[in-house]
Amino acid sequence: MFVLQPNGVRRLFSSMEGEARQAASSRGKDLAIRRALGAARWHIASEVVMEITALTFGGGILGVLLSFFGIRLLRSLGAEQMPLGATIAFDGRLAIVALAATVIVALALAAPTIWCSLHANVAATLQAATRGTTSRAAQRLRHGFIVAQVALAFVLLWVPACSRSA
Repeated sequence: MFVLQPNGVRRLFSSMEGEARQAASSRGKDLAIRRALGAARWHIASEVVMEITALTFGGGILGVLLSFFGIRLLRSLGAEQMPLGATIAFDGRLAIVALAATVIVALALAAPTIWCSLHANVAATLQAATRGTTSRAAQRLRHGFIVAQVALAFVLLWVPACSRSA
Protein backbone atom coordinates (compact mmCIF):
# COMPACT_ATOMS: atom_id res chain seq x y z
CA MET A 1 0.00 0.00 0.00
CA PHE A 2 2.93 2.32 0.76
CA VAL A 3 4.33 2.00 -2.76
CA LEU A 4 0.99 2.73 -4.45
CA GLN A 5 0.84 6.22 -2.98
CA PRO A 6 2.54 8.88 -5.12
CA ASN A 7 4.71 9.96 -2.18
CA GLY A 8 5.65 6.31 -1.60
CA VAL A 9 6.71 5.94 -5.24
CA ARG A 10 8.90 9.03 -4.92
CA ARG A 11 10.51 7.65 -1.77
CA LEU A 12 10.99 4.23 -3.35
CA PHE A 13 12.67 5.61 -6.45
CA SER A 14 14.78 8.14 -4.58
CA SER A 15 16.10 5.36 -2.35
CA MET A 16 16.65 3.13 -5.39
CA GLU A 17 18.43 5.98 -7.16
CA GLY A 18 20.63 6.64 -4.15
CA GLU A 19 21.50 2.98 -3.77
CA ALA A 20 22.20 2.57 -7.48
CA ARG A 21 24.31 5.73 -7.57
CA GLN A 22 26.30 4.60 -4.52
CA ALA A 23 26.75 1.11 -5.93
CA ALA A 24 27.70 2.43 -9.36
CA SER A 25 30.27 4.82 -7.95
CA SER A 26 31.87 2.32 -5.59
CA ARG A 27 31.60 -0.58 -8.02
CA GLY A 28 32.84 1.63 -10.84
CA LYS A 29 36.18 2.09 -9.11
CA ASP A 30 36.43 -1.62 -8.28
CA LEU A 31 35.56 -2.68 -11.81
CA ALA A 32 37.95 -0.10 -13.28
CA ILE A 33 40.76 -1.51 -11.14
CA ARG A 34 39.93 -5.03 -12.33
CA ARG A 35 39.88 -3.87 -15.96
CA ALA A 36 43.22 -2.11 -15.45
CA LEU A 37 44.67 -5.33 -14.08
CA GLY A 38 43.50 -7.24 -17.18
CA ALA A 39 40.19 -8.87 -16.26
CA ALA A 40 38.15 -10.05 -19.21
CA ARG A 41 34.97 -8.18 -20.08
CA TRP A 42 32.80 -11.29 -19.84
CA HIS A 43 34.22 -12.03 -16.40
CA ILE A 44 33.32 -8.55 -15.12
CA ALA A 45 29.85 -8.76 -16.67
CA SER A 46 29.15 -12.21 -15.23
CA GLU A 47 30.32 -11.09 -11.79
CA VAL A 48 27.98 -8.09 -11.81
CA VAL A 49 25.03 -10.17 -13.07
CA MET A 50 25.59 -12.89 -10.47
CA GLU A 51 25.90 -10.39 -7.62
CA ILE A 52 22.77 -8.45 -8.51
CA THR A 53 20.78 -11.60 -9.32
CA ALA A 54 21.68 -13.16 -5.98
CA LEU A 55 20.57 -10.04 -4.12
CA THR A 56 17.28 -9.61 -5.98
CA PHE A 57 16.44 -13.31 -5.98
CA GLY A 58 17.11 -13.42 -2.23
CA GLY A 59 14.71 -10.51 -1.82
CA GLY A 60 12.16 -12.30 -3.98
CA ILE A 61 12.41 -15.45 -1.90
CA LEU A 62 11.97 -13.43 1.28
CA GLY A 63 8.91 -11.74 -0.24
CA VAL A 64 7.34 -15.07 -1.22
CA LEU A 65 8.02 -16.53 2.23
CA LEU A 66 6.57 -13.43 3.88
CA SER A 67 3.42 -13.70 1.79
CA PHE A 68 3.08 -17.43 2.53
CA PHE A 69 3.36 -16.98 6.27
CA GLY A 70 1.32 -13.75 6.17
CA ILE A 71 -1.58 -15.58 4.56
CA ARG A 72 -1.32 -18.31 7.19
CA LEU A 73 -1.36 -15.63 9.89
CA LEU A 74 -4.45 -14.02 8.33
CA ARG A 75 -6.25 -17.36 8.33
CA SER A 76 -5.38 -17.97 11.97
CA LEU A 77 -6.70 -14.51 12.88
CA GLY A 78 -10.06 -15.27 11.26
CA ALA A 79 -9.88 -14.07 7.67
CA GLU A 80 -13.01 -16.13 6.92
CA GLN A 81 -15.08 -13.56 8.83
CA MET A 82 -14.11 -10.82 6.36
CA PRO A 83 -15.95 -10.41 3.07
CA LEU A 84 -14.23 -12.72 0.58
CA GLY A 85 -11.82 -13.72 3.33
CA ALA A 86 -12.35 -17.41 2.61
CA THR A 87 -10.94 -16.91 -0.90
CA ILE A 88 -7.55 -15.68 0.34
CA ALA A 89 -5.01 -18.34 -0.60
CA PHE A 90 -1.36 -18.69 -1.51
CA ASP A 91 -0.89 -19.28 -5.24
CA GLY A 92 2.24 -21.23 -6.08
CA ARG A 93 2.12 -20.27 -9.76
CA LEU A 94 2.06 -16.60 -8.84
CA ALA A 95 5.03 -17.14 -6.53
CA ILE A 96 6.99 -18.67 -9.43
CA VAL A 97 6.05 -15.73 -11.66
CA ALA A 98 7.19 -13.32 -8.92
CA LEU A 99 10.53 -15.11 -8.61
CA ALA A 100 10.96 -15.06 -12.40
CA ALA A 101 10.20 -11.33 -12.32
CA THR A 102 13.01 -10.84 -9.79
CA VAL A 103 15.45 -12.37 -12.25
CA ILE A 104 14.20 -10.04 -15.00
CA VAL A 105 14.54 -7.06 -12.66
CA ALA A 106 18.06 -8.21 -11.76
CA LEU A 107 19.08 -8.27 -15.40
CA ALA A 108 17.52 -4.84 -15.93
CA LEU A 109 19.43 -3.48 -12.93
CA ALA A 110 22.69 -5.10 -14.00
CA ALA A 111 22.61 -3.77 -17.57
CA PRO A 112 23.43 -0.10 -16.79
CA THR A 113 26.21 -1.07 -14.39
CA ILE A 114 27.76 -3.42 -16.92
CA TRP A 115 27.44 -0.95 -19.77
CA CYS A 116 28.93 1.92 -17.76
CA SER A 117 31.81 -0.17 -16.43
CA LEU A 118 32.72 -1.71 -19.78
CA HIS A 119 32.44 1.46 -21.85
CA ALA A 120 34.09 3.86 -19.42
CA ASN A 121 37.63 5.09 -19.78
CA VAL A 122 39.59 3.26 -17.08
CA ALA A 123 42.01 6.11 -16.39
CA ALA A 124 39.25 8.72 -16.19
CA THR A 125 37.18 6.49 -13.90
CA LEU A 126 40.07 5.98 -11.51
CA GLN A 127 40.92 9.69 -11.50
CA ALA A 128 37.29 10.69 -10.91
CA ALA A 129 36.99 8.14 -8.11
CA THR A 130 39.96 9.62 -6.29
CA ARG A 131 38.79 13.23 -6.75
CA GLY A 132 35.15 12.53 -5.94
CA THR A 133 33.76 14.08 -9.13
CA THR A 134 30.77 12.71 -11.01
CA SER A 135 31.26 11.46 -14.56
CA ARG A 136 28.92 12.11 -17.47
CA ALA A 137 27.77 8.50 -17.42
CA ALA A 138 26.82 8.77 -13.75
CA GLN A 139 24.93 11.99 -14.47
CA ARG A 140 23.07 10.32 -17.35
CA LEU A 141 22.20 7.39 -15.11
CA ARG A 142 20.91 9.77 -12.43
CA HIS A 143 18.79 11.61 -14.99
CA GLY A 144 17.48 8.28 -16.27
CA PHE A 145 16.31 7.38 -12.77
CA ILE A 146 14.55 10.72 -12.46
CA VAL A 147 12.73 10.19 -15.78
CA ALA A 148 11.73 6.66 -14.72
CA GLN A 149 10.47 7.98 -11.38
CA VAL A 150 8.28 10.63 -13.00
CA ALA A 151 6.98 8.18 -15.62
CA LEU A 152 6.04 5.58 -13.01
CA ALA A 153 4.37 8.23 -10.85
CA PHE A 154 2.24 9.30 -13.82
CA VAL A 155 1.31 5.70 -14.59
CA LEU A 156 0.38 5.01 -10.96
CA LEU A 157 -1.76 8.14 -10.89
CA TRP A 158 -3.32 7.54 -14.31
CA VAL A 159 -4.35 3.87 -13.91
CA PRO A 160 -6.63 4.39 -10.87
CA ALA A 161 -8.18 7.45 -12.53
CA CYS A 162 -9.00 5.40 -15.63
CA SER A 163 -10.42 2.53 -13.59
CA ARG A 164 -12.75 4.91 -11.72
CA SER A 165 -14.17 6.38 -14.92
CA ALA A 166 -14.81 2.95 -16.47
